[in-house]
Amino acid sequence: MTDNGNNGPEAPQSGAKPEAAPEGEIQNNDAGVSGQETAPEEEKAPLTPEAEIEALKAKLADAEDRYLRSHAEMENLRKRTERELANRSKYAVQKFAESVLTVGDNIERALKAVPEEEIEHNNTLKILVEGIRVTERELTNVLERYGVKAFDALGAQLDPNIHSAMFEIESSEVPAGTILQVVQQGYMIGDRLLRPAQVGVAKAVAVPEPQTAGDAAQSPVAEAANDDQAEAASEASGQPAPGSTDAPAAATGAAPVEAPQRTEATEGATEEVTTGVPNPNGNRGENI
Repeated sequence: MTDNGNNGPEAPQSGAKPEAAPEGEIQNNDAGVSGQETAPEEEKAPLTPEAEIEALKAKLADAEDRYLRSHAEMENLRKRTERELANRSKYAVQKFAESVLTVGDNIERALKAVPEEEIEHNNTLKILVEGIRVTERELTNVLERYGVKAFDALGAQLDPNIHSAMFEIESSEVPAGTILQVVQQGYMIGDRLLRPAQVGVAKAVAVPEPQTAGDAAQSPVAEAANDDQAEAASEASGQPAPGSTDAPAAATGAAPVEAPQRTEATEGATEEVTTGVPNPNGNRGENI
């Protein structure tokens, strides 16, 4: 063996197999790998027959509830659709009927504008009016064919749902709120209001309230006492009493006027003028 002067251990030759580990170490490594593996999950405990039956009953009740709800929704949808279709066919002419009612109102006004006396004495006018009445009846029949009907309001009680009060009429013969006059006819389409009736309703006659002791007229003695009090107040203030035509001279600024004195001559002349009848004794100044 040649010594190259290297005292270290010899390097292993290429291709040499590594030294095998002892048998005990291999067994220890296998044991460590197996210890790192996770334990399998524990299996769930099986349900008892009674619990399984209860779970199935709960699922069945839930499915039945969902089925009933879905069936009710479909039934409501079907009924609502049928109702909408029926209303659509019934009230399809509502807008058109409202416009046609104006034509009927004008025909009614035209008939009322012609006096009955003129119709009886004028044959041509009578034929014309009769033709207008036939047209009015035909229009009414066409409207009724499509469910548009007039309702009678005269003599009925006022109903705000179908009547429109335009004015009031005092009356003691009927109760208050009774319809006494129809200005414009009302119409229904099916069971729905198409146009309310414009009416005049009765109003209760106002009864005057009885006078009380305080509202009664004062007695003449009380009125005289009030006048005396007013005059006393006016004298104290220097102003004329209310309703008095006499004013103090100082307030008006005019000098007082003295009344003329009456003498015997003037008295005789005055009596002669006023009586105008001569005295049998010849003295005309003596009063009779």
